[in-house]
Amino acid sequence: MREIKFRLRLDNKIVGYEKWYVG
Repeated sequence: MREIKFRLRLDNKIVGYEKWYVG
């Protein structure tokens, strides 16, 4: 649930971070 919280905070900058973080 950490990726979702980060995406909500910097959904603009974490757009690529969440992609590699999940897979």
